[in-house]
Amino acid sequence: MNDNASKVGKKDYRILILLVAGVFICLNSLWVQQFKTKQPTLNVSRLAGLSYKGTLPQEMRPLYFLPFDINQADDFLLQTIPGIGPKLSKRIISLRTDRKGFKSLDELLDVDGVGLKKFSSIKKHCRVS
Repeated sequence: MNDNASKVGKKDYRILILLVAGVFICLNSLWVQQFKTKQPTLNVSRLAGLSYKGTLPQEMRPLYFLPFDINQADDFLLQTIPGIGPKLSKRIISLRTDRKGFKSLDELLDVDGVGLKKFSSIKKHCRVS
């Protein structure tokens, strides 16, 4: 009986060693990824400062995940919004032209092909000024 208890203890000990070794290997690989590979960092606060001063061109705003004015957006700029393709961007521009500009973002719901779900994903990428 004592012999069986010692075998179980050895098996548990080996499993513990394997677990500790696995954790060590994972932590080591994370450390190597974080500190050994130098990647350029992006100063987001500086970019946000540029956006409030208005010095960032409309075409550059999607690159920094900033909303752009939908009344000034062309076909290409509208297609940078996820969910808007060439056909939908042409419909948005057509309605905008007919109304001589949007007064609020809610008017996008009048575009054929824009429902509540698509509107909720579009509205965070654009604004009306």
